[in-house]
Amino acid sequence: MDKHKIGSLDFYCGIGLGLAAAALYLGFLSKTYVFEGLARAMPIELGSFRGLFNGNHLAYGFAGFCFHGVLKLLGCAGLALISLQVMDALIGGLGLCCYFLTLRCIGATRASAAAWSAVLALSLGYWNWSTDAENYIFSTCLLILLFSYLIFSSMTKRLSPYGLALLHGLAVSGHIVNVVFVAVGAWFLFSCDPRNGRRLILAYALSLGVLLCAVYAAALALIVRPSNMAAALHWLLGSASGGGQSLVWHGALGPGGFAAWAKMTLNIFVSFLPGFQSPAAWAPSAFLSYAGRSACLAFFILTAVRFKKLEGSQRTTAIGCLIWLGAYAAVFTSWEPRTMVYRVSDLVPLVTLFFLAAQTLPRSWMSPLAGVCLAALLGAANFSAEIYPRSFFSNNPNLTHMALIKANTTEADWVTGEGGGDELYIPYFAQRKPLTIGFYHSRLPELKDRIEQARMSGGEIFVTSKVLSSPEWRRFFDGYGLELRAAGQDGYALYHLK
Repeated sequence: MDKHKIGSLDFYCGIGLGLAAAALYLGFLSKTYVFEGLARAMPIELGSFRGLFNGNHLAYGFAGFCFHGVLKLLGCAGLALISLQVMDALIGGLGLCCYFLTLRCIGATRASAAAWSAVLALSLGYWNWSTDAENYIFSTCLLILLFSYLIFSSMTKRLSPYGLALLHGLAVSGHIVNVVFVAVGAWFLFSCDPRNGRRLILAYALSLGVLLCAVYAAALALIVRPSNMAAALHWLLGSASGGGQSLVWHGALGPGGFAAWAKMTLNIFVSFLPGFQSPAAWAPSAFLSYAGRSACLAFFILTAVRFKKLEGSQRTTAIGCLIWLGAYAAVFTSWEPRTMVYRVSDLVPLVTLFFLAAQTLPRSWMSPLAGVCLAALLGAANFSAEIYPRSFFSNNPNLTHMALIKANTTEADWVTGEGGGDELYIPYFAQRKPLTIGFYHSRLPELKDRIEQARMSGGEIFVTSKVLSSPEWRRFFDGYGLELRAAGQDGYALYHLK
């Protein structure tokens, strides 16, 4: 079969693989419920249409809103948070379907394409964020679609700069950092037509720029409608905002950043054994983790050694993958290099490079066998150490704490929280009003005024033992007087402020 042609059986195999992965993800949805997932779910629960659109990831909230609405129509919607998790599991499966077809296009047999797609599916970053309510698997799936378009179109020499710009704009709506993928698009355009490469790249860059300016301008004018320019810049900067018009870079360029980035390149493949307790990671998890990391290191070495064996379209694809990794590394070696979520999409070019290196081995059966072995090792390590423990409510003590708060307070009451998770856990799971005291460090007179305002609204004030573990807050609240209202078995307690 011509490797550029994909038959109907390939589509059925890709769909089957995607459905199998989605079923796996749905079977073990995370119960850790991190801050960002709650932040994405809250606007859906509150019906805040404007809150769905975030400057860093424009489309995810709206996509979740639509999906939650469909589940409501079908009569099977619960919390918006769970709807987002289900959506992400399905999106993860869709991405794998597209990735399977992409590998087929660059010369993989069906067995090899399935095996290396399984490596991506069972890698920690891809698997974990296909079970949680965050935008990173959504962004990664859009990049896979874009990568697939580049591969299919470049193989047939029909790569359009305008079609590329349109799909790239869609990927940027998944996350703003995907702008840097322009380097990859430029490489494939040049490779397809070196004589007209500059003209094509210019058309692509200009089209992408115009599209993004138009989309963001429309979002600002029609949906966000900021009160002034400072508010507009704050929205556009998102997590990089320093409280208005200033840009705050979360990190610095240096040897430590490069070392953390390199370490995270392994961590996105396989678990680093977090300390879950109930249930804890299985006994063989440590061995499996080290074995998985060793296997990934071996494939990095294989890729470096066998790279020169690649020819034609496979070499073009491999260079494109290296440019992809380099473009994102230009950002993430200094911006939060220890944060895994930003590296999830790097798995796509990395697994592709591993596959291409395995393709150069002397026997045709070696590539699928290598993929199967690596996938099995990653799957066993990540399931035992991360995915399985995360799927238990008992490994999220915050949920138990919220149940205690809800049972011992009324809807009119206020409960203190330091910020971060408390700021969203208290209203979302305990369904109580959060008094976020983290904003009032070194501003205690203002906090006193805020407490009086809360009391005037008719509610009582409750303080948690988590807050009182801080000497600063203990001294402050002892001045009011505290009465124990309830306590849990783990020592977490709720106090009424007299």
